[in-house]
Amino acid sequence: NYKMNSLIPNMTSTNTPSGIVESNDYYSGREPFHAFTGNIPNANTGDDYWFSIHNNSWISYTWENDILIGYAEFYKKTQNEFKIQYLNNGEWRDIATIQKTGNRDEFEKIVLYFPNILSAAT
Repeated sequence: NYKMNSLIPNMTSTNTPSGIVESNDYYSGREPFHAFTGNIPNANTGDDYWFSIHNNSWISYTWENDILIGYAEFYKKTQNEFKIQYLNNGEWRDIATIQKTGNRDEFEKIVLYFPNILSAAT
């Protein structure tokens, strides 16, 4: 359960206003685009975040054009861990692994700065 705000527009559906949001699973009412609404997620009300059903779930946002990424902001629950990856010539490459930092049902903000600016379509 996390949220990314950076170069992604505030999404209102899977492909609106631009780009495409996908995932391999989600809980009803917590579709993948909820991770990109532009709001801070709220663990108390359950608003504004994607919720996956299984372990090893993934979510992606595909831009319409290649972009340069210098940093990204994420909100994640303290009991979750995840990887950030990008697609390069058909191969997924790891950028970072974010570890579990607690056991509480609350969100924490993470800001990642990439030392080498990446050009990525996904």
